Amino acid sequence: MTNTTLNDIISDLEVLRHNQDLNKIIDLRHKLTANIEYNLYGCGDKLEGRRALVIRNTLDESLFNLIASDMVGSDSSALEYMRRAITLETLSERIRILENVARNAQVIGMKTELINLLTDADRFIRFIPAHQKLIKDGATGLAFLANWKNQFRETIKCISAVAHYFASFRYISKLFC
Repeated sequence: MTNTTLNDIISDLEVLRHNQDLNKIIDLRHKLTANIEYNLYGCGDKLEGRRALVIRNTLDESLFNLIASDMVGSDSSALEYMRRAITLETLSERIRILENVARNAQVIGMKTELINLLTDADRFIRFIPAHQKLIKDGATGLAFLANWKNQFRETIKCISAVAHYFASFRYISKLFC
């Protein structure tokens, strides 16, 4: 797919302002996504990629606020499919980022790659706050180790309690038998 410049996309957006055709919105969204992948996550101009991401997020937000009567020649089911497709595409972008993290982690190590992800704001902001916290914890490493250590202690306590219970049961049963 050829890379479309942001100026071309903005001119397409101006046309859509007067004629909100769902097919044209889909085409525009594909152009924005291609621009984001090339510029923001690839080897292009990061600033243009960031701008394209802001435009696409604004377009997505407006699509989620539209009703079918606002669209030209569309029904509510087509608009609902579009909303679902946007959600799936957003998830697939996050998965691609994580696949790249996993691939890079095999070469440079997981902690180093998580630090790289943490310091690359363009990739990091694509995740929800709960996932961002996990990435931060993985990058520091200490929280994962502390959590694992606490879980290990709790497991040992449970095993010990069960062992004491069965040992006392065996002792009591010897007294009565």
